[in-house]
Amino acid sequence: MLPKAMRMRRRAEFLQVTRLGKHIVTPHFVLQFHSEQTEITSHNASSYALGVTASRKVGGAVQRNRAKRRLRALLKSDFLQKFHIPKQDKQHRLVRYKIVLVARRKCIDAKFLSLQESLMGVLRIHWL
Repeated sequence: MLPKAMRMRRRAEFLQVTRLGKHIVTPHFVLQFHSEQTEITSHNASSYALGVTASRKVGGAVQRNRAKRRLRALLKSDFLQKFHIPKQDKQHRLVRYKIVLVARRKCIDAKFLSLQESLMGVLRIHWL
């Protein structure tokens, strides 16, 4: 399980990212992200918050839960923590990124390595 400071749990947070953020589509998932200026406090000490969701288009409850489990495992793997997500924007203001992974149907049967490659490719495009 991800630490509480890194999780998105409320529907309003997911909707805010969908409404105000940008998105990048891959065959396995859609990465939505939104950055906001922040003050560092104890409840948002991390520079990002993560969320995972799957719509009914993915399949029944079993398929949706499997897709979400796979994406959570992807977010928990070591390479994401080693990847540097900037804590400051170009004007040197502190920012906190909200990142949502929306599962797609191909996520269920894809090899874990291809999921990792998709995520790293998307992160490299945006943050490097």
